[in-house]
Amino acid sequence: MKKIAEPSYSVELEKASVNTDFAELRHDGLLFEKEECEIPRYDEQFFECRFKNIRFTKDLSGCQFVDVEFDHCDFSNCNLHESVFRRVRFNTCRMMGSDFTMCRFQDVSILNAKADFVNFNGTKWKNAIWQGNDFSESSVSNAECKNIQISECNFTKTEFYHTPLKDLDVSTSNIDSIAVVPEDLKGCIVNEEQAIACARILGVIVK
Repeated sequence: MKKIAEPSYSVELEKASVNTDFAELRHDGLLFEKEECEIPRYDEQFFECRFKNIRFTKDLSGCQFVDVEFDHCDFSNCNLHESVFRRVRFNTCRMMGSDFTMCRFQDVSILNAKADFVNFNGTKWKNAIWQGNDFSESSVSNAECKNIQISECNFTKTEFYHTPLKDLDVSTSNIDSIAVVPEDLKGCIVNEEQAIACARILGVIVK
């Protein structure tokens, strides 16, 4: 598997408020800590920034995040539709019910996230790590997934309709009652126990 590029910082971060009325759409080298984002931020660009203990309650659709870390942030029920994430790390974040439809992710790590009921429909992924996340009852339909390293995630009742799972290794994760089109299971890497459940999806009767 290709190595994931991590966020990098070329300058010392300057502390700022996430509720600042910025004059420009692009923001560089900023540190946001322990706040609730009280204003919507449409189409804004964040480069080399860090968000720590930030609660996002407003619209973040169309934003761009490059070389950014979200540390213990809360995106619950937040709208991030059509946003772009490059070299981004989500560390122990809450994403329950958040809307990431049509987002693009490249070199992105999602670690230890509470992300049940999240909407990843229509997303594009290239080089990503999903580790220790709860994605139960989420939707990852009509998505493109290339080089995703998956370990110890919970996909119980997650929908993968029309998302090819070829080369995705879910052998250490829980895939109970996933919803998937049978042909999209081709090439998915599973363990022996999971293979029996997948056979049932394919209409195979296992005695």
